[in-house]
Amino acid sequence: MSTKKWLSGLICIELAIIVALMLLYVFRGELHVDESGYVYAARQIASGLLPYHDFLFLQTPVFPYITAIPFLFMPMTFIMVRLFIMLFGLGTIVLTMVLAHRFAGRTGAVLAGFLFIVTPFQLQFFSIVRNYPVATFWFMAGLIFLTTKPERVWQSGLAMVFFCLAMCTRLTFLPLPFLYLAYLFFEHGLFTRKLMVPLMTGIVTCAMFIYPFYMLDPVRFIYNIAGFHLDISVGGIGARMLLKVTGMIRLSSSYYGILVMTVFAGAAVLFWEEHPLRSQGRSKNIKHLLFMTCVILVIGLGHFGARFFQTSYQSILFPVLVVVVTALWTPLIELVTTMTSKRVLLLTMLGSILIVLAGYGTQGLVYDTNSRDYRQALGTARYLEHNTRLDELIFSADSAIIPFMANRTIMKHVVAPEYYPFWNDDLVDYLGIFNHRQLRKLFEQQVPDVLLLSSKSFHVIMPYRTMTPAALRDELWALIDRNYYVVQSFPNALTPGDETRIYRRRTDRIPTSLPLQEMNKP
Repeated sequence: MSTKKWLSGLICIELAIIVALMLLYVFRGELHVDESGYVYAARQIASGLLPYHDFLFLQTPVFPYITAIPFLFMPMTFIMVRLFIMLFGLGTIVLTMVLAHRFAGRTGAVLAGFLFIVTPFQLQFFSIVRNYPVATFWFMAGLIFLTTKPERVWQSGLAMVFFCLAMCTRLTFLPLPFLYLAYLFFEHGLFTRKLMVPLMTGIVTCAMFIYPFYMLDPVRFIYNIAGFHLDISVGGIGARMLLKVTGMIRLSSSYYGILVMTVFAGAAVLFWEEHPLRSQGRSKNIKHLLFMTCVILVIGLGHFGARFFQTSYQSILFPVLVVVVTALWTPLIELVTTMTSKRVLLLTMLGSILIVLAGYGTQGLVYDTNSRDYRQALGTARYLEHNTRLDELIFSADSAIIPFMANRTIMKHVVAPEYYPFWNDDLVDYLGIFNHRQLRKLFEQQVPDVLLLSSKSFHVIMPYRTMTPAALRDELWALIDRNYYVVQSFPNALTPGDETRIYRRRTDRIPTSLPLQEMNKP
């Protein structure tokens, strides 16, 4: 068998393994807290509501509208939404392997597939309802057009369209269009068609997807996509540094394989004068790789600087890092010429896959009754659907996945954290959220027919992510116990060991122990 056919066969095997692992995460992956808000928002958008205007939504607008598309044609279950988003994740992986093939041939494509397989954390976040796979799909599509006959002006324009789509899907891609314009400026100069056409297409793309929401209400839109994230506080400088150190440790654990390969590949280029890439000088491939490296550094540092750093943020950079690493490593791999050496290399890769899957294969999977199993939410949702009417008012301070599965709507459609106790009434009404005074009024006057709560409800002050004073929590729970009663409890789908409680309005109120003046105090 020829080397080309042998490598093509390996690529097909890798894709089959990747699809199998992604399907495993779709059906058995742990429920992530943000998924509930995304699927609920998509259904509300499909029914005609507007994000930022009708409800709080904390990301740029493309993702919820993409997620809402299948809702227009059929009723969607949670797993169906996951499968739909997984297609973007799988498409991103295919585009990554195509780019690796362009820079490093079939060997590079094989290496790219290998890096995805030995990074289960990445496959997990490309298989659940997050904006990472969709945003990264646009990013990699833009790189495809950038590297396909870049002398064609219309392809440069299409690359900018996809880069702007990535930004309009996830705001952390904001530097991407500007980095691309800087690349075109250094490559072609300022007043050239190759710069002006992408600039115009970028402006038009952003105007199409951003401007309508901005014009509808500029202040609300800016707060939703940026202000909320800037308001987040996790404590003083010590707490922030501890969070970042913890995040970096998790990052090193989740992306161990590619980080080690990046270090060795970079050292080989810097210190080995005979590295094959050094002989290419200022070729197009080298310039494209430098552009990708700049994107990784700028956006990666932006993620690290975020007030609430999460390891999963870097998943949008993993595919482009795979392309760079394969381009650096493949020339070294191709120095292996004897068949015996190639077999040893293949066995080493296979052994690495088995070791990683054995050690980390259950990471992010539902493997016992205390993990984040979406089926627990499904049981709660079925009860809610069968025991409530469509016209009943439901207040939820628990996961929005339950109202979504039950085909019910919640007050103010709050799909993001709901408790802003110290903000004034006008501001929370304007943004579509609740403060402490409004919750007191809701529970005292028994406005909602049904409450969906957990023991963790009202524990965190948003957007600062600090603990709520015990006096405020106790006051709300006293009002709830006086005016509502628990009709059913279920295991909480997001917090192991916690419960989701469904409350109904009382017809006979229990006398409150709170003084009347305390109840009515603003």
